[in-house]
Amino acid sequence: MHLVRNCVDNKEIKKNSCRRLLCRRGFTLVELLIAVAILAVVVTAIYATLFNVLDSRESMQANMDRLRSFRRFSASFQREARASFFSPDNPVTLWQGSGGTSTTPPLASLSMTFFTYPSGQDRSGDLMAVSYSAESSEDGMITLYRESWNPYTGKHGMKAEVLEDIEGVRALFYDGAKWVDSWDGTDRKGPPQAVSLLVDIKALGGVETLSTTVLTMVK
Repeated sequence: MHLVRNCVDNKEIKKNSCRRLLCRRGFTLVELLIAVAILAVVVTAIYATLFNVLDSRESMQANMDRLRSFRRFSASFQREARASFFSPDNPVTLWQGSGGTSTTPPLASLSMTFFTYPSGQDRSGDLMAVSYSAESSEDGMITLYRESWNPYTGKHGMKAEVLEDIEGVRALFYDGAKWVDSWDGTDRKGPPQAVSLLVDIKALGGVETLSTTVLTMVK
């Protein structure tokens, strides 16, 4: 009798032990919900960090592209301004400039003739006319355009974008004593001694003003 009872008791003990082990190995619904919530927070933080890194990289790349575009424009503008020429005795020469304002019309514009080498089939002269003008679109984006043509024929060339999505453009002209915000070669009998263009571009953390200043060499 005792042996049978002991066997029954041992079976009950084993069943209770198994139940306790199963309960210890499992997770409650609350524990699962907490684990899922923690995982969601971690994944969200990782994605947010990843997107921030990608956005920063794209912003840096865009800023570098704008700086490279400005350097290319500056080199071309300096070369032309150094060789700029105006003579009241030569009706095809011109030198006109308006400083404009930073962001609202009328924006900066500049037209001048400069010495260059004749090229291609058009060898009618050694002067080239060029015009830089800033224009604002309906969405507020400012673009600086360049247009060139042969002043002897008066046939204008293609109007091309040289700087896009800029914040503002200003021009200054040096008359030998002070900087002025406009220039008329006809009234002043020649080009300015120096010209400076200031371009506001988007940069990391705000707006950066870049400038290019050049002395006019041809008198």
